[in-house]
Amino acid sequence: MNGLSRADSLMDQLLLRSCDSYRQLATFPTYVIFFCQFDYYGRGWARYRFEDREIIDPLMTAHNGQHSVIFNATATDHRRAGALAPFLDLMAGNVNNKDKFIAQIQAEIKSIKTNQEKWLENMLYELKMQERFDAGEEQGLNTERNRTVQKFIAWSRQRGADQATVVTDLAELYGISKQEAQRYYDQAQLTDSH
Repeated sequence: MNGLSRADSLMDQLLLRSCDSYRQLATFPTYVIFFCQFDYYGRGWARYRFEDREIIDPLMTAHNGQHSVIFNATATDHRRAGALAPFLDLMAGNVNNKDKFIAQIQAEIKSIKTNQEKWLENMLYELKMQERFDAGEEQGLNTERNRTVQKFIAWSRQRGADQATVVTDLAELYGISKQEAQRYYDQAQLTDSH
């Protein structure tokens, strides 16, 4: 099953519930439109149109309302594309700013690019601000943690706990290594001596 058939199948699934008849598809005419910068079918046409037909008798259609239209921007002759020929020219890199539709598209592209640049500038600014906030918050958390640890160490020593017990309790209480708990303990000793 090629990509185009998969798209049709997915749309059927979205339109029908499990208990619905496939005949209901005809009440939902669907169009799958592809704009390609390559010639999927290799005939050089600007537009290919498909609907479900019986293989032996192509005059018989499935009457399911499904249509696939594939536009090929690489076609040398865009007349088969009808009113979308200037758009295919644009896709191929041949801009005709005299066409109103193309001028509108070009203005929209410019607006989107400008907005993307502004959006990117804002995102970068917000990321920098978040980094600063996170750094400050981390510093604040560390300061608060230091105060709490200092109080815990002072309280433990007042209760008569020895250094090894305080370090072990500190490591368990804060989920830190014994080496880090020892650093906190040593820092508390230095603070007390001043």
